[in-house]
Amino acid sequence: MAEDIKPNRLERAKALVSSIIDQFHGHRVGFVVFAGNAYLQMPLTVDYSAFNMYLENAVPSLIQNQGTDIGAAIDVSEHAFVSGDKNFKTLLLISDGETFNKEALKKAKAAFKKWNKNLHYRCRRNERKHNSRV
Repeated sequence: MAEDIKPNRLERAKALVSSIIDQFHGHRVGFVVFAGNAYLQMPLTVDYSAFNMYLENAVPSLIQNQGTDIGAAIDVSEHAFVSGDKNFKTLLLISDGETFNKEALKKAKAAFKKWNKNLHYRCRRNERKHNSRV
């Protein structure tokens, strides 16, 4: 990841996630990191201290294969949700928008229909912010 001016994109994303998670007390949260691959860093839990620890320790070197495979992040996130659980589910994706995979939007729409959950993404690309609900 090329170094940005301070705070860099990753630190800004961490601050955004932290502020959003503060509103979820009592709800289970999980954490998936992704670049060219995606990995479940923390399964669903109500342990916000653990979540914040994983969030703070997220760095680009966690994933060797760089890129932006949002589809992989959606797949890993879907597996993290409890399949029989009918409760409302929300998936928040935050990306810098680099090397965007063209299949990602198809996968996002399929996940939305399959799991009947809200799927929000935030992408910063070419200095323009994109916020959307899929």
